[in-house]
Amino acid sequence: MKFGRWWRRRVRPHLFPGRATKQGRAVRSKKAGAEPEVPPQVAAFAPANPTSEAAQGPMLQRLGSWAEVERVFDAGKKCGSEPERIELLCKYYFDAGGIAEGLDPFSSAYLDQVLKLYATITGQQRYDAAHNELAPYLANQSVNFLSAPPPYRVGSTDFLGEFLVSWGFILKTLALKPGQKLLEYGPGSGNLAIMAARNGCDVTVVDVERSYIDGIKRQCDALEIPIKAHVGEFGSVPDPNERFDAVLFFEAFHHALRHNDLLCDLHNIAADDGVIAFAGEPIIAAGDFWEPLVPFPWGPRCDLLSLWAMHTYGWMELGFRESYFTEALARAGWQVAKHVCPITFRGNTFVARRSGA
Repeated sequence: MKFGRWWRRRVRPHLFPGRATKQGRAVRSKKAGAEPEVPPQVAAFAPANPTSEAAQGPMLQRLGSWAEVERVFDAGKKCGSEPERIELLCKYYFDAGGIAEGLDPFSSAYLDQVLKLYATITGQQRYDAAHNELAPYLANQSVNFLSAPPPYRVGSTDFLGEFLVSWGFILKTLALKPGQKLLEYGPGSGNLAIMAARNGCDVTVVDVERSYIDGIKRQCDALEIPIKAHVGEFGSVPDPNERFDAVLFFEAFHHALRHNDLLCDLHNIAADDGVIAFAGEPIIAAGDFWEPLVPFPWGPRCDLLSLWAMHTYGWMELGFRESYFTEALARAGWQVAKHVCPITFRGNTFVARRSGA
């Protein structure tokens, strides 16, 4: 699952086009980059880069009730094109800060509140990753996984370059040697995993969407490189006895609703000296530009672009405060180091090792 699930599914809308102000009425990007020239179906996944030196981005208007959000969604459905719809959605965010106020973010009561908000957003009373995290539009799109697996041919070279830089930074951070074992969850079209396999790593990929798994197999068959590609959810492995030197989530972990259980389960998947890497995830540091759009320890991201993706497809699009994320890892027995990519946030990588290792 991945690439936004809107770019993989089209390209993950996990960052936001504006910067927050403490006054709470609007959000403005301090240093948002110019919009990349990308086709309508992927324009939603070209987030502003907070390290850009470009001019300030547009204001985001606060919506204080779900009824207001629905009115914007209704207006979006009437837009004549997807670029118009995206332009409209990028003007707003939903102030959902009070949904779980006072609750322990590790409690079942907090999870219940997140699921209630999910039901409000999607209109669905139940969430099941095997069903809700699929990419139904793939059946209607012509994606050539051999000649142009996304993000190839979905925008200009600066957009492509952002991903190439992030992949390079992630691979450098992992520093895997030929023969070492890598498991990637939610590989989407498989670019990172295939790079590692071409360099001699023993690679396994697991994705809930069969179309991506089939696409990865076709690519590896054409390249004549081995890879183990399987349909499954986070935490599932083809061989329960196999252990991996590295387990990777790139723009994928934020689909994990019961992520605390998953963090515990990863002890049975990583080797004793193995690592878990979380890269390109919406993990928001205190004082970050995007902090008001994740106004709780964890929960659905509140920019309307992310909410539209949830509302339309039923996906789980979470964001995490960094303080919560690091505590969750510690509670699950992991110690984490943050590696900041100097060029693009997509490359930012949190590497977790067993506590005391």
